[in-house]
Amino acid sequence: MFHHFHDDFHKKSQGSIDEKSFNMIIDYLESKYDILPPDLYIQRFESKALTCRDICITFDDSLRCQYDIAFPILKKRNIKAFFFIYSSTLTDNPDKLELYRLFRNEKFKNIDHFYSNFFKLASLKYEKDFRKGEENFQKSNYLQDYKFYSYSDKFFRFLRDIVFNDSIYEELMNELFKNFKFDIKSASERLWMSPNQIKDLYQQGHEIGLHSHSHPFNMDNLNYDKQEKEYSTNLYFLENIIGKNKVRSMSHPCGRYNSDTLKILNNLNVIIGFGSNLKTKNTNNNLEIPREDHINILNSLKS
Repeated sequence: MFHHFHDDFHKKSQGSIDEKSFNMIIDYLESKYDILPPDLYIQRFESKALTCRDICITFDDSLRCQYDIAFPILKKRNIKAFFFIYSSTLTDNPDKLELYRLFRNEKFKNIDHFYSNFFKLASLKYEKDFRKGEENFQKSNYLQDYKFYSYSDKFFRFLRDIVFNDSIYEELMNELFKNFKFDIKSASERLWMSPNQIKDLYQQGHEIGLHSHSHPFNMDNLNYDKQEKEYSTNLYFLENIIGKNKVRSMSHPCGRYNSDTLKILNNLNVIIGFGSNLKTKNTNNNLEIPREDHINILNSLKS
């Protein structure tokens, strides 16, 4: 599972990798496993013919850095991959998940500098909720499976995903945008793939799959109708780019889903879906296939 890449145009950020590191990871994977193209991976999964050597490469979030940096390397190495797209990035009102990340990266010395400003603002404006959230977080094992996250990484996500609702989180971030003079329009143009780039990936033999419309942090907390709208809207946008009945795969945003999610995806004729970590082992469910994060692989290679 890959997300962010950096080079001279795409600035280095928390968890991002460069061309050299990507090639190093692929070298390692090719030495240990057989990297299957999506068609063959799906075929072997459906026929229960996957072996312990069979893996596939996946990318989440429709990031332009994937197209600019990873795609040429895949082409050179003749590797086909899954690209999971959340479709609000194709509208005039994109979800701000990646905009928030870019803001953190470009306007602060480092991630801890951002956390310091966010925690300060949150504790000032919502002191009671913040203190209660801090207390509950320290009693929890939140994101314990994500070993590469720091204490502040986890606490920030706990506040964002559990303590504050979407409107409060957006209010806090918009205030920081204003305070640090962040240009949303300019940032959007640098962040995401265009419809033509997504179509190019598909025409080059890569698999284009669902990743919801607005990338909710907690899909499993949404009711059936809201989840259904997330995925049916996502499907509509992608079918308009690559063609009807061509979308058959997906990955769960933030690894979050429930039984309603699985029912909706089955109704949309999605035949294969991926989680966001290796917590689920040896699953036979076609919509709950575990994935390893590229950061864990890279850390193991450097240790």
